Amino acid sequence: MMENNYIIDLKSISKEYDGVRVLDNINLYVRKNEFITLL
Repeated sequence: MMENNYIIDLKSISKEYDGVRVLDNINLYVRKNEFITLL
């Protein structure tokens, strides 16, 4: 079995503002020592 080494594990994230969907079923996986930027 493969081990999950993620320090952040987000699954199926959706978000709406005033009825406008800005995120639709987003997945985000971040491993130790990775650097990410979200805009």
